[in-house]
Amino acid sequence: MSRIAILLCLLLGSLPRVAAAYTLRVNHAEASGGIFEREGVAGSPTGVLTFAVELVVGESELGVLGWELGVAHDPSLLTFDGATFTGTAAEGAAFTSIENAGGGGVVCSAVLAEDGSRLIPPGTTGVLLLANYQSAYPAKDTTVQTRLRLVDGLFGQAGPVNARLRAWDGAGEVNPSFDRSNLIILLSGFEYSRAFDLAMETIGATPDGPDRVLRSFIRPDTHPEYLVRVFLDSHLPVSAANGAQGWSLSIAQDEMALQVGAPTLQGTDAGRLIQGGFERHEVIDNTSGKGLVSAIVLSFSQPISLPVQGRSELLRMSYRVMGDTSVIGQRVSQSLCFCDKLRGQGQPVNNVVTYLGESNRPLLRKGLRFDLEVGIAPQQPFRRADPNNDGRVNIADAVWLASELFHQGPPTSCFYAGDANGDGAKDISDVAFVILYQFLGGQAPPAPFPACGVLETQDVGLCPLGTTSCSD
Repeated sequence: MSRIAILLCLLLGSLPRVAAAYTLRVNHAEASGGIFEREGVAGSPTGVLTFAVELVVGESELGVLGWELGVAHDPSLLTFDGATFTGTAAEGAAFTSIENAGGGGVVCSAVLAEDGSRLIPPGTTGVLLLANYQSAYPAKDTTVQTRLRLVDGLFGQAGPVNARLRAWDGAGEVNPSFDRSNLIILLSGFEYSRAFDLAMETIGATPDGPDRVLRSFIRPDTHPEYLVRVFLDSHLPVSAANGAQGWSLSIAQDEMALQVGAPTLQGTDAGRLIQGGFERHEVIDNTSGKGLVSAIVLSFSQPISLPVQGRSELLRMSYRVMGDTSVIGQRVSQSLCFCDKLRGQGQPVNNVVTYLGESNRPLLRKGLRFDLEVGIAPQQPFRRADPNNDGRVNIADAVWLASELFHQGPPTSCFYAGDANGDGAKDISDVAFVILYQFLGGQAPPAPFPACGVLETQDVGLCPLGTTSCSD
């Protein structure tokens, strides 16, 4: 080849490609870049998967009045479950035909109007056919690949069918050339794990069905923040040498009534343990949903892991109430869930716990709901340092707090009653405070004590109505 010819080839190769005048493609609403991915419980059926054959008509091209085409599939991986023109450009057409091509595909043809009075116009994408398939998800941590292909030569009743477009030039029919785009299908299997549970909590939220719910009031014209904590409950055998070594979280919210702040490991068990690992957090608001994703590897070089049993805190984030809070009685409702597939800068993120190099999908995922009302909250009287709510302050209250904090004992129904020293936290210092007061002449608990009472800035979410034995 001459030097001039080589330069010409290089020049032509560097020019941008002109978009095809017509393109036939197999597509799905969840596909990206010609690839459709779906995962499910290993061995379970996928249910009906509906794929579309689409026609993209260029801006300056002729409209299309009809077509013939065939779509092939691998019957060992996909089972054909029927096809339809309902909901497509061919619905109500002058002529339509759909035939099963011997179990390995489907062929169809349609004519919208013989006189060209009805067309798929230029500059549009028309759906030509909707085809349904079923399959089953493969074994755990396994992915199978197959394709839906636009092919020639599939047999209908009249013989082999070759793909053909029938365009209209204003006087008659022409048969333009076109590009084809097939669809790659990836099916992946996983199993739910009973070794790990995920949960979200915030102060004042109480169990309600599968989730915890915070029912509280928002003072008019304020925008309070709520600290949300993410926990992992591990149920590994006591004999296990290591616990969870890493995890990824995908936490979605149904709207932006609450604005999430920057997630952090500060103050968590994960933050205390991470050493030479990986940490990534992103707040998400895109086509995949709204919420946040987080990924942690505790260490790449050392055998660092969470405890094999018990509860560990993974993450903290704050949620701030947004919008107008001036109208008394206005409600703010928001749900947070461990919902897979939120996507940040990388690939879609699932809620996964890594243990011994394997991915575990927690079966139990306790979400969090906010049910907030703008207004002045009625306040529940309480007695400081009486977490067990028996009307007395004694050693039983210290034992109650220690059991709640360190042995998963019953929770204190009114947070302020458990905050014995009045420092705004419920922790080991409150246990020590009660013991010092009872036996070593320590300070008396701050008000309200010894009589019942309320605080000027008391939050009904931290001490809900009906949770103490005190009366007005």
